[in-house]
Amino acid sequence: MKLHHLTEAQKSQRYERGRFATEYVRGDKVSKIITMDETWIIPDGCNSKGHVCHTEVLVARRA
Repeated sequence: MKLHHLTEAQKSQRYERGRFATEYVRGDKVSKIITMDETWIIPDGCNSKGHVCHTEVLVARRA
């Protein structure tokens, strides 16, 4: 198993970005986040309350 260790600066950066993300995606938006390796994709202006979202714009955020 390969372990990844974070520096204190990396830990602080991830904490701040995570805090921003939780403030940005309140309510129903949180169920629409797509996560990949170090990338978050958050549909902005989603027109669906179900599991499928149809939108013209995707906002990508680097973690």
